Amino acid sequence: MEDAAELQKVLLQDCIKVLGEEHLDTLSAMNNLALTYWYQGKLEDAAELQQIELKESITALGEEYPNILCAMNNLALTYRDQEKVEDAAELQRAAVVVCEHLLGDMHPLTLEALDNLGCIYQLQERLEDSIKLLEKAMEGGKECLGPEHPATLLYSMNLAVSY
Repeated sequence: MEDAAELQKVLLQDCIKVLGEEHLDTLSAMNNLALTYWYQGKLEDAAELQQIELKESITALGEEYPNILCAMNNLALTYRDQEKVEDAAELQRAAVVVCEHLLGDMHPLTLEALDNLGCIYQLQERLEDSIKLLEKAMEGGKECLGPEHPATLLYSMNLAVSY
């Protein structure tokens, strides 16, 4: 995986040089490198890149663009893994609001954002809030994706943890 990160660093630098920091391909390269860092357990490096990606994405695309949702979600999950649970919850709540506004209550990205926030609430021991969100995600998953879809099963499992 080290080779992947090294190659992605070169690609990111090339994208910045040729396309600029706000180009969609540059932002995508930044996201890919950040995810590689995340998988490697290099959470500080991942968070640093994800913060830049989120800022540049908002600058380039505006706050109401689907790519922003992925950037918000990824950074919130990194904060969660860094045990920065308050920061994770704040960012994930914002992601839920944007998802519901842009995509509606039953869109798969909205359901994922609800599930992620419910799991963060578990860490905060806010179980009533967690259950409410995870029930909504599970029911939405059943309705939109089907009861046997992997995401629906994940939402059900996460809900069981809160129960």
